[in-house]
Amino acid sequence: MEETLTAGEEGKFEAPSPSYQSSLTTFFTYADAQHPDADNEPDWMIASAREQKRNLLLQERVEREARLTRIREKEEKARLRFESGGPPNKRQVI
Repeated sequence: MEETLTAGEEGKFEAPSPSYQSSLTTFFTYADAQHPDADNEPDWMIASAREQKRNLLLQERVEREARLTRIREKEEKARLRFESGGPPNKRQVI
């Protein structure tokens, strides 16, 4: 398989299991990064791929910021409860 891909030829490969298929996906991603064929692609395709990647990264960032906000709110709520002498959490060690 590697010889076929590095030679720039086309081939049909089948994955025997889902975990192997995941490995193939990782390999193809790695192979694409090592041998980009951007010179052969039209400008609009390159721009579209960049835009998709940008949107994906922005979405991941928004999700990460939302998780951090929820964590900060939870920690602030616990801190206020502790400072006011309220009841401890069930998991809190006294």
